[in-house]
Amino acid sequence: MTQPTGPEASGPSVYHLRNQHWPLAQYPSDLQYEAYSAVGYDLANSMLLLGHKTTNGTRKDREWIIVDTLGSGDSAMEAIKAFKKQIYGAESNWPAKIPLRAIIYTHNHIDHTAGVRGYLAASDKPPCPSDYSGSAGPDRHFNVDKEAVLSTGAPCVAVIGQVNINSAIVNTSTVVGSIIDPRSGYMYGNFVPAAHVNSGIGPQEGTTKIRAPSVQVEPKVPPVGPGPVHPDGASSYYMPSRTFTQQLKVTAAGIHLQLIYTPSETDDEIIAFVPDMHNGKGAAPKFDKKDCQRAGLTSDHHRAAG
Repeated sequence: MTQPTGPEASGPSVYHLRNQHWPLAQYPSDLQYEAYSAVGYDLANSMLLLGHKTTNGTRKDREWIIVDTLGSGDSAMEAIKAFKKQIYGAESNWPAKIPLRAIIYTHNHIDHTAGVRGYLAASDKPPCPSDYSGSAGPDRHFNVDKEAVLSTGAPCVAVIGQVNINSAIVNTSTVVGSIIDPRSGYMYGNFVPAAHVNSGIGPQEGTTKIRAPSVQVEPKVPPVGPGPVHPDGASSYYMPSRTFTQQLKVTAAGIHLQLIYTPSETDDEIIAFVPDMHNGKGAAPKFDKKDCQRAGLTSDHHRAAG
């Protein structure tokens, strides 16, 4: 497998990791899910995990997990179109609404969270109600496929993040925002008049307005140069419906994941690990007792996992 070259290396592209798995020599052949990455639609990337769980037994009904939502509703919508084209082919085969099951925030930065309303607007399910308690949910197995339901019993889209994410959003938007903005401008070369491809890790941020319930803030540094700029559009935030502290085992769209707290770039940073042993053909259908014990979880957590 060679490194991507040509226009796809710098322009917006959706990579199907089964076929484009550089630098890995090979891709596991027996996985029951598919992984896609939307690169170049915003400063960050958006990942799609296509589950094997379906509503009516067709590819069109295979449910989605989105990891990070990009920086605006418009950039999210562009990524959704590209995902549909990659997964379903001709537009006539696209589902009217995407079979979204869960959204996972890896951390609070705007290019990872602010496109959430674009995904929720395109979903065939409403979002699960946000958790306003301020307390973390329990660190156990969270079976989205069974537990993420409304009071009516209808399924909803689980929005998952580490418990520090809400306070980090507020802090970044207020206290430290005035420090981050000029530093980011220098870091991404906004003040360099010469032509450049992008901001180093993705397209420049555009003239997007950041929209909270009653807040609109224009960016302090306009984009400079001919490099790609992600589409203008409203940025927003949806508070998670499920939070955790150290580790959360998740089953969604038939996929088994481990979300692990890894404070680094931000104080709410997490990684999403998709273990092969639980997602290959003939793999264990759920997290078993030994798996829970290895993660330091109690027998109560194991019972909850069932």
